[in-house]
Amino acid sequence: MEAEDIHNNVGTWKLQINAEYPLAAVLSTPGAGIIVTGPTDVLFSGPVTKTETAVTATDPLGTLTVEGVDDTIILADMLAWPEPSNGDAATQSRAYDSRTDTAESLMHYYVNANCGPGAPANRRRTGLIMGTNGARGSILSKSARFQQLGELCKELAEPAGLGFRIVQRGSNLVFETYAVQDRTAEARLGVVNNTLAGQRVSVSTPVKTRVIVGGDGDGSNRLFVGVDNADSIAAETDWGRRIETFIDERSSTDTAELTQKGTEALADGGTTVKAAQAVPMEDSALDFGREWFLGDRVSVIVGNAEMAAVVTGMVLKVDSDGYRLGATLGDPTPLSPDAAAAAAQKDLESRVSSLERTAEATPPGPRVIEPGGITQATPPTGYPQNEITEFYLSADAATQGGWDFAGKWGYVTTRAWSGGDATQTWRRVHQNTTAHEMWVRGGNTSGWSPWRQVGFDNQLVPADFTQSSLPSAYPYGVSTLTMNETQAAAGGWSFGNGGKYGTVRTVHPVGSTYAHQTWLRLSPTTVEEWTRTGNDAAGWTAWRTSAFNEKAAKGVVAIQSLGTSAYVGDTATMIYTQQFTAEAGRCYKVTLRIASADTDGTGDNANTDIRYAKQGAYTNIRWAAGATVTTTSTLAGDFFSTTFDDDSNSSTGINMQCFINNPPAGPITVGVTLNSRRAAATYGMVRYLPGGSSTLAIEDAGAAI
Repeated sequence: MEAEDIHNNVGTWKLQINAEYPLAAVLSTPGAGIIVTGPTDVLFSGPVTKTETAVTATDPLGTLTVEGVDDTIILADMLAWPEPSNGDAATQSRAYDSRTDTAESLMHYYVNANCGPGAPANRRRTGLIMGTNGARGSILSKSARFQQLGELCKELAEPAGLGFRIVQRGSNLVFETYAVQDRTAEARLGVVNNTLAGQRVSVSTPVKTRVIVGGDGDGSNRLFVGVDNADSIAAETDWGRRIETFIDERSSTDTAELTQKGTEALADGGTTVKAAQAVPMEDSALDFGREWFLGDRVSVIVGNAEMAAVVTGMVLKVDSDGYRLGATLGDPTPLSPDAAAAAAQKDLESRVSSLERTAEATPPGPRVIEPGGITQATPPTGYPQNEITEFYLSADAATQGGWDFAGKWGYVTTRAWSGGDATQTWRRVHQNTTAHEMWVRGGNTSGWSPWRQVGFDNQLVPADFTQSSLPSAYPYGVSTLTMNETQAAAGGWSFGNGGKYGTVRTVHPVGSTYAHQTWLRLSPTTVEEWTRTGNDAAGWTAWRTSAFNEKAAKGVVAIQSLGTSAYVGDTATMIYTQQFTAEAGRCYKVTLRIASADTDGTGDNANTDIRYAKQGAYTNIRWAAGATVTTTSTLAGDFFSTTFDDDSNSSTGINMQCFINNPPAGPITVGVTLNSRRAAATYGMVRYLPGGSSTLAIEDAGAAI
């Protein structure tokens, strides 16, 4: 018998027995297999793949040669489907089966969903059960699309320091995962310490030190991610070579997923390649299968140094002389041309398969993903980056995930950019009688904002509503109901007469029985508006009409109290100014109230008992646009006042009004000027003597004419 078992891969075995051996007929039956046990556990198990019987003159009874593989072949036989719950390849509804979880949990999920107990009946492997899932490894994202299950599991396992296999235990086949054990301290193998009968060691340059991963996109818009690590950089320094390689991962726009792909590539040849072939001593204190085994990390003594490597393969030979055991440590390709050729062939097949599975036009719209492991608390950075994704949530799933819209069915659409910026929308799925709902939120590396529900402007049908329809009859949010005179009259609406055409706008807050309605008349000549409010318990209030009177006065816009002026003579002099802001199309009234127009003593009668009119005071009100008014600006009004020779004991006051019609919009300045009407040298100069309530006021008098 010869057998080769490979860490995280499919092993092979060959058995030669006499054709007359009692079990020869059994082993020749399709579906037969073997179980090989070791010192403490099952080494491997697997089915027969080929039988051959040879008879010669020297061997008339014949020799049966049986060849087979181990049970991990199941993972090489099966693919990871985009929609594994659907056993029909022709009706796959998703482009990828995208998941986010720990590396070990992802391995268990993909195996279970595609060939384990969770797979559809037509793809389920009879007798295959799932072993213990320790949820080991970092959290990462993976997208599967008809990739070989074994290759997918290897990509997940090796960067995380995990191993996997399928082995028969009793009547079941068990998918098992385990952590690579670090036994470098206790398992120190070498000829010099009598633990190995022979060894062959190779140390060579890394296969790659820098990986460029190409994601989705075309030309200069294609997404690229560069990946390296401490080991690959150290290897560059040791060997003085920067070795670049390209990995095609056009199926993804998630930078985290592309980085994971580069990390997987570096796990295979991304550092100094160390390989060893070792033959354990028969009487060694370090028994293979007890102290060290397939998948363990051990030390190999090379001269005065030690080399750490993972036990990646085991060769078992059994013949008449007994059994012999050999082990492969690290990458076997430097020590075996056949292994190197096989590895190159496998890499080529994997790359071609990736192109075949993903080389297609990018479909429009979001990529559908599974919501497993995603809750309302999952941060924006937890979603695929640079991509639009969508998943469906049942009412129960929305509740279990802690979503604000718990208990409702719907779709969550997420658009995430590199760096963590993201937006998210939830749309409700419902019956035709249920009001539609949509919620939105945004976020970045600091987390998500609260959800905000979107209000819809629902276009309602007049025949479905009357004036007496309660607030709850209207959809949540904002709705509009447009009716002509006939439709309004049929619904009993108060405005349903007189040839009126208009729209009822209803505001109905979410979850409330209250609502507010406004009816707006649609007319080229008449503005009309009605409003009402109410709730289900009390019904609606009566309609109230809104008053519209653009010609109404708006009142005082500026006012100032006036002080005593200086005496002025024959020349008009600016005494008071007042600025205000005018509106277009308005008329403004200016009111000037002065208690007394007074003159000085020039020309007075010497007899103080005689009083007579002596002088005249001339008042002008002028205005100008802007901040400056002069004695020659536009005249708004004038006023003549008589003054007496009584030294202010007898006088006339001023109470004048004038109008500024349709001034330009903007700042307007009003000015009050004064001068004497008769020669000031003979009859005296004039002045204003305001009282306590003398004012200059400007008011909006209404629309301009």
